[in-house]
Amino acid sequence: MRIRLVFLAVTVAALAPAQEFRASISGLVTDASGAAVANAAVVAANVATNITITTRTGAEGRYVLAQVPSGSYTVSCEAAGFKKTLRSGVILDVGDRVTINIALELGTQTESVTVTAEVAAIDTDHSVLSQLMDNKSLSELPLNGRQVFMLAQLSNGTIFTQQQFGASGFSGTRAWDTNGSLTMQGGAVTTNQFALDGASINAGTGEWKFAPLVDGIQEFKVSTPSSDASLGLSGGGVMNMTMKSGTNQFHGTASEYIRNNIFDAVATQTNQSPIRATQHQWNDFSGLVTGPIRRNKLFFSGWYEGFRERVPFPVTQTVPSELERAGDFSDTRNASGQLIVIYDPMSTVASGSGFARTPFTGNKIPGSLQSPISQNIMQFFPHSNAPGNPYTRVNNWVSSPNIGKYGYNAWYSKFDYVWNQNQRTTGSVSQDWGFEYRASNGIQNSPAKSGNDPLRRINYGSSLDHVWTVNSTTVVDIRAAWQRYINYSAQEVADVFDGSSLGWKVPIGSSPTIHFPQLAYSGYLTMGTGGYTANRIFWPDQAYSLSGTVSKTLGKHFLKVGTQVSDTRPNRYTSGWTYGNFAFDGGFTRRDPQTSDSTSGNSIASFLLGAVASGNTDVNASSAARFHTYSLYVQDDLKLTSRLSLNLGLRWDLQTPITERFDRMVIGFDPTSKYALGNSTATGGLLFAGPGHRTSWDAKKTGFQPRLGVAYLIKPRLVMRAAYGITYVPLGGGTGGLVTVRQNGYSRSTSYVATSGGGVNSYIPNLPGNSTWTNPFPAGVLQPYGNSLGVKTTLGTGVTYDSPDYTVPYVHQFSFGFEYELPWWKTTLEASYVGSRTRHLTISQNMDAISLQNRLQCFADTTYCTKSVTNPFAGAPELVGTSLYNATMSNNQAMLPYPQFTGVTQASLAIGNQTGDLLEIRANKRVSHGLMANVSYTFGKIIMTRGFREAQYTTPYRTLADYDRAHHVGLTLQYDLPFGKGKRWLSGASGVVEKVVGGWEYNTSLEYMTGTPTGRPDAFNVANPALPSGQQTYNRWFNTCTLLANGQRANCASPDEPIVWVQMTNSYQLRTYDDRFPNLRNPWATQVNMSMFKNFKITERTSFQFRAEAFNAFNTPIYQGPDTGLTSNSFGRVTIAQQNFPRSMQFAFRLSF
Repeated sequence: MRIRLVFLAVTVAALAPAQEFRASISGLVTDASGAAVANAAVVAANVATNITITTRTGAEGRYVLAQVPSGSYTVSCEAAGFKKTLRSGVILDVGDRVTINIALELGTQTESVTVTAEVAAIDTDHSVLSQLMDNKSLSELPLNGRQVFMLAQLSNGTIFTQQQFGASGFSGTRAWDTNGSLTMQGGAVTTNQFALDGASINAGTGEWKFAPLVDGIQEFKVSTPSSDASLGLSGGGVMNMTMKSGTNQFHGTASEYIRNNIFDAVATQTNQSPIRATQHQWNDFSGLVTGPIRRNKLFFSGWYEGFRERVPFPVTQTVPSELERAGDFSDTRNASGQLIVIYDPMSTVASGSGFARTPFTGNKIPGSLQSPISQNIMQFFPHSNAPGNPYTRVNNWVSSPNIGKYGYNAWYSKFDYVWNQNQRTTGSVSQDWGFEYRASNGIQNSPAKSGNDPLRRINYGSSLDHVWTVNSTTVVDIRAAWQRYINYSAQEVADVFDGSSLGWKVPIGSSPTIHFPQLAYSGYLTMGTGGYTANRIFWPDQAYSLSGTVSKTLGKHFLKVGTQVSDTRPNRYTSGWTYGNFAFDGGFTRRDPQTSDSTSGNSIASFLLGAVASGNTDVNASSAARFHTYSLYVQDDLKLTSRLSLNLGLRWDLQTPITERFDRMVIGFDPTSKYALGNSTATGGLLFAGPGHRTSWDAKKTGFQPRLGVAYLIKPRLVMRAAYGITYVPLGGGTGGLVTVRQNGYSRSTSYVATSGGGVNSYIPNLPGNSTWTNPFPAGVLQPYGNSLGVKTTLGTGVTYDSPDYTVPYVHQFSFGFEYELPWWKTTLEASYVGSRTRHLTISQNMDAISLQNRLQCFADTTYCTKSVTNPFAGAPELVGTSLYNATMSNNQAMLPYPQFTGVTQASLAIGNQTGDLLEIRANKRVSHGLMANVSYTFGKIIMTRGFREAQYTTPYRTLADYDRAHHVGLTLQYDLPFGKGKRWLSGASGVVEKVVGGWEYNTSLEYMTGTPTGRPDAFNVANPALPSGQQTYNRWFNTCTLLANGQRANCASPDEPIVWVQMTNSYQLRTYDDRFPNLRNPWATQVNMSMFKNFKITERTSFQFRAEAFNAFNTPIYQGPDTGLTSNSFGRVTIAQQNFPRSMQFAFRLSF
């Protein structure tokens, strides 16, 4: 029976890896002489729920209470012939492994001894590095956006890598948003695990898909999985949250958080702009209730959070003037005030080696020549409302405040049921629904608007967990979970637009539903579907979970054996330009169509003539992908002596290659296949999934991951820890993940054929046989051909395939350090070295590049590559509509290994790596005298493989990671001010005095980092670019003195300043330099958040709190790195454009009971 039990428990499965969130209590029970006491009963009783968990000591006097929910406990121990011992005030946090040794006194069991003593502040039995935040810290620290995961960046070794905030904030800083842009302990970005009550909320990726209400979280722990085999599928760290459970008393909160622009500072660039964004409004409101349904038996907790935000997105753009709208360009001028002459494209004639055209009389386009469609569309252009440039009228239209809207609703419900002392079940259900709407082109309430219209994110989740205490030494835990995350955008029904009313032959594009197409005008406002609404998306991801763990105490051993199986289904549909995408420039109205100049040609003039420069419409496939994960692990936490503990583990993960439900995917490239093409034979083509071979790479079943940890108590209060382990990166996470489905052939684009025929006809629009503005796709929309063409699929274009040698990345993670508990102020100090070696990260390689010998020849003589040669594939029907259909091609194209393609890229080449070396120092002061604080300092370096400097190189290069931070400091401080009743000062206050001076709290957080590495210019570096001390300014961040290819000096501070940069002679010169400076950093500034709370006691169990919070309290701006464009007018200059949030104030009202 026992064998069957264990077999059943370890063969249950889970979609996403379960992470252990419950705590355990272990220890040694002895008598007064130190001898072990066997068969003693040890009971942990939850103070809030009266739920008890029982075990007995073994022959060596050791015990383990496993799978204990976090909370406050009283631990009792009794044995025949001894007094009953009670240990109160035992606080268990998420994932804690607490040691409580009990010394029994001789006596009768009717006698008792009560001990009220704190559990040791340092863990002497385990080697995993971790940092905990309890509910007080989570709910009271100033948190911009109330996104709990953002607090992780205040811990050691954790950096949020996103830098530019944009008008709506960082992606991921609001609870409605999703992200995973965190590097932890030197690991790759977006490869971490996020878990809620032990169940993953990653949906198979390295990102969180659900952000719970801060008030609903009991605890939040950031851990390093190096020596714990139960933690897996993480490239850096694990963030585990325990949600609040119900107790025998009802508790709850109701909160409202408010922001308004009148309390906010403005970004630096806004200060410098005539447009001042206003009307920023923010409301975050929530409610939480926990309590009993049946006391001591059935408990519940539930919360709701709503979010509404109105954000200004002021837009400054250029629209046609009143004259231009009518076809009159008599006052259209360039930046020098010169008239821009408009030429008639129908008058194109050959002229010497070029072409010539006749200008329109008076620089006016006659109405009879104007396209009725363009005249009708002109009504959708906004009218000018600003003067703009006195000559060009650039920026003559302002849309302000151009409000964007965000909304979010989320709810979560949890129940805990105690069947009996040995059986208990926990379940949860959650949902969140969010949307964002932005008119990125500033046009509101019109079919011509562009932007998120809207973008929606919906998440559903549920979990069920059952714990069975089989006997005093064996506990079984079985958990199931399900998650569905949908990310999609779609235009509203009200925006349906009938193009036939403007004169188009409909449908304009490939979609039967008509919306306004995207119309892009060189130098003017773009109208129509853009952003997510042009490339409409529907991405429903689904994940199922089921896992099992058996915990067993055997003498000095605490064993855990577990298994996990996952089923992840990432589905994708991105529509492309289904409504049509058309671009206009000045080419058809220039003097010479082959030569650009500043005094002729205009995109609006071309538009009025119906002269489209380019366009297309798409028919894109959807994908229904799927992969599985199978995991097994065994963990042995061994207490060798009272001072020495070992953590030994072995884990095995198998992540299967991704498949597509209907085999609509590319699985590789055959470099040897030969086939006739035109008048020649071509080699190489794509391979497709089919029966017998459905994946692009083969599963490797060698994913064994040893885990080893040591904890040694050197002396009381001082512990040494060392750990080593291998962990695999989640298949759907970050750099190295591979869940992309390549679908060449299953999607197809139809191009607008503006001109054809060669000679003069190449520059005259709307000729018979070509596309016309009235009928953009006269031959119909081309339909995808799937895999029917085999290796001839998508000839004449660039193709990408995944490497057949792909290997799931893994990480060697190791640490060594000490922790010391100071004898005063309840403070611990910790110092550790943490190392990370990530292997098999993915990079891409160009497989279709000219040889090194040919490139060197082209470097010596560029015409060798650019000259035209006979195209051996000319006229091949497989190449219709591509540049390779023509009679000639460049010699560069002819010398490619696969000249029938414009590019062949091997993606997911698993030869990249990343190295992280970190020194981490931490001081943590637990609560005493109303004060608690934590300071974390990290000094380190992260180096990664970036790719190949040139296609001709065979070895990828290594450089600093773009998110490397040499120094990182995080500080949190919470202080109940010592004034008022029961406090140090004015303790006797009452009445009005107590109400004024009592109940104040102060909280702050601080983050300082050095800037990210500055990018290098695309030039040879021949001297140190760092400027002498005191000379670095925003206007000259580094030495910009350059020797140009023509031999002239540029950007030098003085005639005798040494040359630092040498421009490449031509584009064929081989690069030998990295893309980041090793010793130069981008700007950064310390960020400080502060809050003050005032608490009012209403009744014994009810209180009210007012909060005032300031984010970036000192309004310190962070600017982007310097311009590294070698020929740019601002080369080396830092653009004064603030990337971080300017100071904002938040006020809140909170009722608690």
